[in-house]
Amino acid sequence: MMHMYGSNDPVGITVDSSSVATALAYALRYNATFGISYNGITWKIDSCGGGSSYEITATGYTCNCVSGYTIRPCYGGSYWGGITGTPCGGTTQTMSLHFE
Repeated sequence: MMHMYGSNDPVGITVDSSSVATALAYALRYNATFGISYNGITWKIDSCGGGSSYEITATGYTCNCVSGYTIRPCYGGSYWGGITGTPCGGTTQTMSLHFE
């Protein structure tokens, strides 16, 4: 299972398929480009900002400012992601990604 949530949405969104969650975790671990649609959500993992700056997003668009669920943990600028809001220059918030 994978759960993405934050201070803007403590409930967040969940992937309850172990095979989908494992594929997403693998892509994050190995900085691999990956995309999959599951339960009406298009998940994508790709580089954003160059180098080892990878993101996970549930918006269907990588390296974009589409509002939704996006986390860019290694991005050095103000476009570090957002939960239910803009991932570009958004408000101060906490964001969490939990695998089990």
